[in-house]
Amino acid sequence: MYPKRFDRGFSMVELLLVVVIIGLLAAIGVPSLVKSRNAAYRGATVAVLRTMHTDQMMYYTKNGRFARLNELNAEFHDTFGTTVGSRIYRGNYFFIISPSPSDSSLKTGYNILAYRTDNRIFYPAFIMNQSGAIQTLLP
Repeated sequence: MYPKRFDRGFSMVELLLVVVIIGLLAAIGVPSLVKSRNAAYRGATVAVLRTMHTDQMMYYTKNGRFARLNELNAEFHDTFGTTVGSRIYRGNYFFIISPSPSDSSLKTGYNILAYRTDNRIFYPAFIMNQSGAIQTLLP
């Protein structure tokens, strides 16, 4: 008769093979996940800019001039994010109106710049004017 073997569990080679397969899947999947997340941030930012344009037009109709961002955010109950001075912070993006507008310059137009801050990676910024045209500013 053959002696009974009490080998239970996995061998070291089998465990190493599983770890290598998981590492390969992660190496393929994580960059795609990061790209998708950044694309979602960009899409949300463009959507916020379009909403800002619509609300700017309503503000202009009501007040005879376009709004500063803090005025716009207050008028529409902080729907655009958190007001920080003259900027609005939403998600990973800052929105600023440039240049610092006077009441007379806001009667003719505005430019809103949306940019993302991160010290390691350059992200595209967006700029929108009073016509609602959105341009991408690539780094």
